[in-house]
Amino acid sequence: MFATLPSNMEQLSGVIDEDVSRSYQTMKKNTGGELVFRRNDRSSYLFLSLSISEEKERLYYHTSALDTIARRNRVVFKPSFMYDCSDGKKSIRLYYYMQSQTPDFFSIMPYSDNSNPLAVRVNNPDLENSLYHHYDVNIRFNGLKNQQYIGFFATGNFYHNLVGTRTTYNSQTGGYTYMSDNIGGGGNWDFWTTTSYGVALDKARLFRLDYRLWFNGLRRKDFDIAYDDNSTQLCYVLRTELGNSLYFKYQKDKLSINLGGKVEWKHGTSDRSNFEKLNAYDFEYGGNMTYTLPLGISLSTDLKEYCRRGYSEKSFNTSDLVWNASLARSFCKGKLTLKAEPLIFFRISRAPCMRWAARARPRNGTIRCQAMRCCI
Repeated sequence: MFATLPSNMEQLSGVIDEDVSRSYQTMKKNTGGELVFRRNDRSSYLFLSLSISEEKERLYYHTSALDTIARRNRVVFKPSFMYDCSDGKKSIRLYYYMQSQTPDFFSIMPYSDNSNPLAVRVNNPDLENSLYHHYDVNIRFNGLKNQQYIGFFATGNFYHNLVGTRTTYNSQTGGYTYMSDNIGGGGNWDFWTTTSYGVALDKARLFRLDYRLWFNGLRRKDFDIAYDDNSTQLCYVLRTELGNSLYFKYQKDKLSINLGGKVEWKHGTSDRSNFEKLNAYDFEYGGNMTYTLPLGISLSTDLKEYCRRGYSEKSFNTSDLVWNASLARSFCKGKLTLKAEPLIFFRISRAPCMRWAARARPRNGTIRCQAMRCCI
């Protein structure tokens, strides 16, 4: 690495924009402790952690208008909790933790980057910490009559004081000004839940039914563009999904057959006037089969129809029939597997279209067939 000689510093200063250039050095020091409670026995496990630390930070900050040393202190609290209970008939698992995020020290120092007058970036000295909460719930009951099981799973996140970007547009200059700021309070969250149920349909337990019901949601609140003023305008987007699936399974010796399908409804909305709402659903149905041939060769095949309906863009409302198959053989006690797909893979797509002719009605349902031959 070559050093810069003093005689070259004057030439170097000619290419540096002192108005937007800055330099900084930071030093951090963390001290703290953690209180942990743990209990473990044959069928359950309990864990509780309370972590508290003090963070001290010193920043040497230099710009053309400011040369200073800044300091800040903060206390960080990070709790976490986990409970796990399991026996032959049930299992319960609960988990929670919280985290905080502090903006970088140099990002809250006075600074404005106007090197591009159409895209000015301004620091916000009033940025606050953000909080993040996460949870997991998993409950399952086994060992019921006819191999029944009931399960429930939920996971999600809550966000407090998330950092977004405030955007202000100046109609006279055509320029934008960007500044990071906190989304006050909550308003941002997401979750996923699933309920499942399964049961054997006969005494020999060859036939089985499995059902799943799920509900997911996501909400995001963020800054909208402000025109010719500095007012804070917030908007939100909410998306939910509700779906369920039902499958019948048959398994005996070397043969396994699975028939069923699923449907999922999707809904999206917002308080923006130019937002196009989503109210559509996707569904699929079909089956698959697996059979073990002589010499340990496994034959797998499936045939499914994938459909989408309710989208405002007509090209998204499609129906695709897909069929494929494969052969597989394991060697070296399962460490090596050879898989081949010598059969033809068919995909038939049916998308709505219009064909006009004299004295004829519009006809829907052009069929496109694609075939692909591959081998792995």
